[in-house]
Amino acid sequence: MSKSGLLFEQKINLEKIEKIDYLYLKKKKFNNLMNLKYHIPKENLYREPDAVFINEKLKIIYIIEIKFQKVEGSVDTKLWASVAIRDIYIKNLTGFIIRYSLCVNNYFKNKFIQEKKFIDLNEYLEQNNIKIFYGDDENCLDKIKEWISIIY
Repeated sequence: MSKSGLLFEQKINLEKIEKIDYLYLKKKKFNNLMNLKYHIPKENLYREPDAVFINEKLKIIYIIEIKFQKVEGSVDTKLWASVAIRDIYIKNLTGFIIRYSLCVNNYFKNKFIQEKKFIDLNEYLEQNNIKIFYGDDENCLDKIKEWISIIY
């Protein structure tokens, strides 16, 4: 990940979200918990999500992938792959409901309203229940908190 991408991840700071009914985990900690506590085989844990909230009582996992880009590049291809990645989590994390989202910077927010390719991508993600958050928005954490609080 680029230096700018790391700074963007730090800016999001999901740890600020109050976690009354949720566990908040990052990368390897999530895989370790799933293996040790829920006996998900290690071979099923080859993906490392950027951030995860788990409602253990309801067995819902909220995955947040944080993506940053400032010029044309390969990150938009990763966004197109989101549905397949989510489906792999659904397949491999048996016994859990999986909710998948992306948190992107203003580069993508602007593309989603200006360029046909990204307008189509946004529609595709919405049709497949992939939630998009804009990390540069002042109310981003509030929207994520609202998303993990919805039971559906």
